[in-house]
Amino acid sequence: FFENFASLDVHRRMLSDDVRVEAYREAIQQLVGSTSVVMDAGTGSGVLATLAALVGAKIVYAVDNSDILDRARVVFEESGFSDAILPIRGDFATVTTPQPVDVIVTETFGILALAEGAAQDLTACCTANLASDGVVCPSAVSLFFAPVIDPAIRDQVVGPFERWQGVNMGSMRQAQLQRGVTLEVPAAAVMGTGECLARLNFSSDAVEAHGTVRFEGTAGCEIVGLVGWFDLQLSPDVVLGTGPYDPLTHWQQCFLPVESSAFEADLEATIHLVPAPEDRRSLEVTVAWRAGTQSGVWRYRLR
Repeated sequence: FFENFASLDVHRRMLSDDVRVEAYREAIQQLVGSTSVVMDAGTGSGVLATLAALVGAKIVYAVDNSDILDRARVVFEESGFSDAILPIRGDFATVTTPQPVDVIVTETFGILALAEGAAQDLTACCTANLASDGVVCPSAVSLFFAPVIDPAIRDQVVGPFERWQGVNMGSMRQAQLQRGVTLEVPAAAVMGTGECLARLNFSSDAVEAHGTVRFEGTAGCEIVGLVGWFDLQLSPDVVLGTGPYDPLTHWQQCFLPVESSAFEADLEATIHLVPAPEDRRSLEVTVAWRAGTQSGVWRYRLR
């Protein structure tokens, strides 16, 4: 799992996400001072650790469990912070720093923030390393969902399994309908501005999410799926949004396709996001929905 993040191409895509990096830069400027002891949990390319050093952090522990740390070490040296930034090779869920830290910074979030298991690892990291008055960047995540009404979005996902005359890919199509897909879902394809399913704090055990949302105005509308996204509360004044109405990030959005349906009443959905039993880095999503006398369950796997 960790060596997937040793690839330069992975970090190229994340470093190209100016929205992401600028939001973290602004939050770090607010949270880190000259007396701050900082931990960058999952440092990757080292950009966040270096940003913390640039604003004067007393010391930064840059923790990563892949070979990318060797490249990050060079970044620290060539940026002039070989004394201020201490690289530590290890899983940040189990690493113990030489002293308690005032700020834990991390950007280790996958699809819908909870995929890849980062939230559970971050909880363990905070328990072991965060000072009693310390802060986490981000401190919380909010999860949102909205209906998708543009058939072209679903066609991107299931269309390739439908268009070859004489080739029956029905089984593959059905399997695709049970997979969450990362893609850009433009605001014009979405009904409404989204409903908040849950808000989770990252200093505590934010491993799964549950809630019920109601999508007003969906009665009689053709729905082709749901779109999910998240907001990261990086500091009191900085929120990094990843939704259809926000500037596009490398996360894009999470599309959950459904068989095209017109509902007799407004759609209400009880949504559960939990780690897969056999692989905590994957998420299982269950959507139990009701619209008047209609009801059903949609199930998805996210990775």
